[in-house]
Amino acid sequence: MIMQITQPKPNLYEIKTKEATIHLDDAIKINDVILSGPGEYEVADVMATGQSSGIFIFESEDLTVCFLDHLKEPPSDDQLEKINDTDILLIPVGKDTLSVSAAVKTISQIEPKIAIPVFCHELEELAKEGGWPKKEESTLKVAKKNLISENTQLVIIK
Repeated sequence: MIMQITQPKPNLYEIKTKEATIHLDDAIKINDVILSGPGEYEVADVMATGQSSGIFIFESEDLTVCFLDHLKEPPSDDQLEKINDTDILLIPVGKDTLSVSAAVKTISQIEPKIAIPVFCHELEELAKEGGWPKKEESTLKVAKKNLISENTQLVIIK
């Protein structure tokens, strides 16, 4: 199956699976269910885990997506252990979130197949400092079978 990731408006990202739409905004929602904080949630075809730090992990379509919701500090070693099998990482970069250097360090530690900077205005600096290939998409369509690269790719959702 294919997962689709879009940015329908500024500061809103949507992840669509076969049966669900995950809204990554001020409120994290799967369909109409608001994920109110830490805990495990199962909605439609999505298993979600919220950690106390605002880190959310979503599993669906054989893919693991991690959203570092407005994170201001890099994840701790304990947090990194819980998110080290991430296929797709949505990482906040810039004002009131992670600095470019902290984001580069975090992406390098997690080693996702795809890193998507969110709330980011320093895209060129991030791509240059990280040394990752960069591409822009209006809709990113991902299937597990297509994630064959060993290296992280930086994808900007426009």
